[in-house]
Amino acid sequence: MKEDLSRSKKTLEIPAIEPMEQLAQFIVETDYEDLPPEVVEYIKKLFLDTLGITIGGSSQKAIPEIVGLVKSWGGAEQSTILIYGGKVPAPNAAFAIGPMTRALDMGDTHPQACHISEYVVPALLPAAELRGGVSGKEFIAAYALAAELGGRIGNACHCSDAACAAGRHPQLGHFEATTAVGKLFEMDKATMQNALGIAFHLINARDEQMYVERNLMVRVHHAFTCRDAINAVLLAQIGITGAHKVFTGQKGLFAIDYIWESEYEPLTKGLGTTWELLKDNIKLYASLYGNHSPISGAMDLIKGNNIDIADIAEIRVELDPANKRAGSEPAEVAWNPQTMVEAQFSTPFAISTAIIKGKIFIDDYTPGELHNRDVRALMAKVKCTVNETLAAFASIVTIRLKDGTRYTKRTAVEEIKGGFLNPLTWDEIVAKFRLMPPFSARKMPQRNIDQLIEKCKGLELVSDMSDIINLMTPEKNRNHSDL
Repeated sequence: MKEDLSRSKKTLEIPAIEPMEQLAQFIVETDYEDLPPEVVEYIKKLFLDTLGITIGGSSQKAIPEIVGLVKSWGGAEQSTILIYGGKVPAPNAAFAIGPMTRALDMGDTHPQACHISEYVVPALLPAAELRGGVSGKEFIAAYALAAELGGRIGNACHCSDAACAAGRHPQLGHFEATTAVGKLFEMDKATMQNALGIAFHLINARDEQMYVERNLMVRVHHAFTCRDAINAVLLAQIGITGAHKVFTGQKGLFAIDYIWESEYEPLTKGLGTTWELLKDNIKLYASLYGNHSPISGAMDLIKGNNIDIADIAEIRVELDPANKRAGSEPAEVAWNPQTMVEAQFSTPFAISTAIIKGKIFIDDYTPGELHNRDVRALMAKVKCTVNETLAAFASIVTIRLKDGTRYTKRTAVEEIKGGFLNPLTWDEIVAKFRLMPPFSARKMPQRNIDQLIEKCKGLELVSDMSDIINLMTPEKNRNHSDL
């Protein structure tokens, strides 16, 4: 391993211009009018989807406690805590909202950058309220540029294959959220570069262990990232400087964090003409993204071959190395999850639940459903192995029946419903969104739900993003300081 890492460093030719400088320039010079129509349309879909999972996630474990803690801090009444109401300093509002958006594990993911909107939206909405008078067009541009930056850095670092295979989870949320907030605050190139440099300094290099242990920091770490993004921008605005050689520095991202197969070209090639954000995949299942292709493959086999669940002898799941670890290790947790977070990362639980129920959603993680007898019985028949030839998030599922019959399906994650090669329609996005309000921490009036859908569809026509924030926070809750 050491030889491979050393060889990677020696053969990587450092560009004359720091790529982050080029990216900062692209961010400050690109506005709504420069975005292709398909980018605008996709951002609107991502936004509605993210608002929905924020609503559904608002009642999950740890969220009320975090909101209560944030409110106890007090401070300037700058930005609204969505769903719950009450205004707090903008960074603190982002701290409270971030875990809501992450709790269901249903946010969009890029093939290499992984989670995007779950970092961007919880920072961007409080920042919009702090700045005031933010139009839908400005919001779309900031969102799009953040997603684009994340996708490009993910590609350059090979985050989901080389990095994850080496045991390192993508560390891109700080860059994405800071880009969004910085664009919204109309910073110049130098200030934007400083903000992104500050974000680089704030990256937490120790988040992988939370996935290993399946603890609540899986959702709560978003609080810190979203808060940090607003703080990074505010610090840059008052003259605080950050790293400028984020990628090329001797202690930069490529030298320390991503030293496996990193390359510079994907960072800037085709800027403004090729849009990586269009490869974001929208989740239909409340589960680890590495579980989505085996879920889809297994369900297709069951339906396509009219398999009776009682006839199943074994379900063999072949996964890429990173997702084999994420979904089936340690085995004593993956095959016996006791909490929602443990079950969200369990490949046996995800596949078995989906086969039996035809879905895997919030209500499948209640204490009773975590120990559903039929699900547990089927989980015992699931075997997970590594297939080194598989691309990130792809899988091969083989179902063997008691009579020896075998059915096999190989599934690439981008091809499943919601993948960028098989995208959701507006109707399907709306259908997913409408599933969320019953799980809200605060009752969402039907008129709010309907108006949020319409305003997201026509987001470029919204004159002030406070309209969205108000709809996300029922009127009776907006000024309440109590939980």
